[in-house]
Amino acid sequence: MGVHGLSTYLRENKGLLFKHLRFEASDENPTNLVVDGWSFIYELIHCGNLDWVYGGEYDDLYRLIAVVVKGWLAVGLRPHFVFDGPSPPLKFGTMISRMRDNIVRRAELFFRTSQPARSHPRFLNENRILPPLVFVTSVEVLKTLAKEGLPIELYYADEEGDPYSVELAGKLNGYVTGTDSDFVVLNAEGYKGYIPMDDFLWDTSALGDLAPQPEPEPIDDFQPIKRKKAKKHLEVNHGIIPPVEDVSQISLTCTVISPAVLATHLEIPISLLPLLGALVGNDFSASPSARFGKQSLFFKKLTLSQRITRVSNTIRDTISDSAQNKTKKPKESDGVIDLIRRVVHTLLVQDVSSLNSSEEAAIIEKIVESALQYALPVREDDALRSPGPSCLIEKSGDVHLYGRGKGKIIRQLYLDGYHAGTVYSRVLDPLHTGTMWPRPFLENPEKETVHRSIGRPIREWIYAILDDGVGLPVGPEKEEAKVENEGDVDEEEGDDELIDVVEEDSPDEDSVPQDPLAPLKGALRRLSGIETPRSETPPPEVRKRKVVTEYVRRGLRIDLEDLQVGFLPELLGELEMPLEGPIQLAPESTRLHLFLTIIDAEEAAGKLRGIPPEQIIPALAVRWVVSVLYDRAAESEGSKDRFMEKWTRSEVKALLLAFIRPTAPAAENGSDEASPVAPKIQDRHVQLMAQVLASVEAIILLAQVLLLDLNRRVPLNLVAHFSGKRFHQLLNDESTETSSEVLDPLMDVVSAGLDAEAFADEAYKKRKLEQS
Repeated sequence: MGVHGLSTYLRENKGLLFKHLRFEASDENPTNLVVDGWSFIYELIHCGNLDWVYGGEYDDLYRLIAVVVKGWLAVGLRPHFVFDGPSPPLKFGTMISRMRDNIVRRAELFFRTSQPARSHPRFLNENRILPPLVFVTSVEVLKTLAKEGLPIELYYADEEGDPYSVELAGKLNGYVTGTDSDFVVLNAEGYKGYIPMDDFLWDTSALGDLAPQPEPEPIDDFQPIKRKKAKKHLEVNHGIIPPVEDVSQISLTCTVISPAVLATHLEIPISLLPLLGALVGNDFSASPSARFGKQSLFFKKLTLSQRITRVSNTIRDTISDSAQNKTKKPKESDGVIDLIRRVVHTLLVQDVSSLNSSEEAAIIEKIVESALQYALPVREDDALRSPGPSCLIEKSGDVHLYGRGKGKIIRQLYLDGYHAGTVYSRVLDPLHTGTMWPRPFLENPEKETVHRSIGRPIREWIYAILDDGVGLPVGPEKEEAKVENEGDVDEEEGDDELIDVVEEDSPDEDSVPQDPLAPLKGALRRLSGIETPRSETPPPEVRKRKVVTEYVRRGLRIDLEDLQVGFLPELLGELEMPLEGPIQLAPESTRLHLFLTIIDAEEAAGKLRGIPPEQIIPALAVRWVVSVLYDRAAESEGSKDRFMEKWTRSEVKALLLAFIRPTAPAAENGSDEASPVAPKIQDRHVQLMAQVLASVEAIILLAQVLLLDLNRRVPLNLVAHFSGKRFHQLLNDESTETSSEVLDPLMDVVSAGLDAEAFADEAYKKRKLEQS
């Protein structure tokens, strides 16, 4: 989330709005700091300048997370990390545009750029794409640090993490840090303000000569001129990463702004900051393709900061005029809608008479919807780790139809796992909104996305398991798609249904804290014609065929594809695996057997005991890729492209070695950690990495859906030792010798039960690649 232009406005008025804070190692009382988890990941990768193009340097990321957390603790900060939950439908437009602009178009530029140019550090920095497994790595590292006794906490929000973070900061009487201007609009009692994460300064002056003195980096091919009388280097380091390992004698300086300060500066009530954000545009209200885009209606030829000023002045003047001219006090909700209507009329650049009543109502309704996203739920102090009222997974399914009467139990298992960090939010997206968002990475845009070819067969099982145990939601357009009419599924885009989260009649004012956005909620219900939800009716006897909408790359755009969800009993019957009751409640051995069967690894089950636990998922992931590509080649009836997709055994070995600790003998012989030369980036190697990353992601989600305790059986911190750069280096270095003692057991897992033709011929593949 973010208010468009607000970050720019805050920077331009920094001297008036921000105050400085200083944290030192001598601080006795810790200060609670709520950390936006995804902002933390982005900022860490940016400040750490980690290589991304090879698939991710997760071993370096693992180390940096520990360094930052320990640095914060050393200066008296106690971090509480908050991660987003399932995405709300109102944000889908923003998510699509970000995936398209920040991933797909950057990948297109990469593959259209020459080999030397795309390997240049400047090009890679300006076109950075977030590697897929950074979330897995970050969460598992933080959980490991907490288990080691460090005083850090992890929280997982029901939906958007921003309101949850501010609510938590209010309960803890602390600050929030991130890179999101919404933290200046959101407010809660006890919330001390927002600290921009990119404004951290580490002061090492107390270290004297021991302070680091980094040399200035050259810009392109030009060397900086060192002046004889240059001023002494200031011993201050910008960014969230401490400049030294010993942080006992350094301090941290940052800036902070509170919503009250911003509201006072803009001369509007603090309760109307959400309305300011909705009118200016946020992740829920701004859409360049929307018919009523506010940029065109409100802000022709205005800079970002000028838009903030214009909207705040309009709100202030409208309130002032209303106070002077009001003769009869209307209902509170009517007053809010009247205020929005008057502000909209003033902001409209075009003649308001050119809009009909329905178009005007649509604009107002969109603004109300956007403002509602800033509403904080009213919960007790001990309820922050419990599912809130916005967690729609609790409302999905029916105990009589799904899970053989065990639906509530299974729902609770998923919720408990989610709030414990063992079930990721992506698992809940199908239950929450009937969608799935496989995050693309660097891959050839002219080829079919790996999330369809590699990941989708596994995800289709995931949807069937979720629907059987809990029940996936049924969209109103697709509600009539039943078993006997499974070919008649409506494929219309999206679902604009609004779900009200409060009753229209509020409790007594003295009994609960008042929600400042309650008038907007009631008014929205009347505008949209939505009544209080009725109680669930008994399910029909005929089981409905569900649909999950996947948002995947198709060419150079992000497109939605509707997938019919299979019935788990039928799928298990095809595998001759009869099951009584939901699979989620079956013995672990049964769930593990199904897990291996789905990923075509049941014949490798007996060999898994012969490899280290952290190598199990990498071995299964590359095995799945080899199996899928072999089947595609066999079904293509001689297609050259399909045949060239197959992996060679040397490529499989390189991938497996990239997951092994660098200190292992095989890894030392197979990589050159000290080499200053970066591995050559070849198109095929990039595509191989994209395939295996998609496989790893899908397999992890499948294990979580089956409620397999991977942290006990298969450590998810496996990525802590993975280096994409090592993988590319091993692929480029044909003279690399590998230890058979290390690789043979892993190759046995990969090749068990597969035909010899599943692997491409080394010599033939090399000749074809050289000719292409």
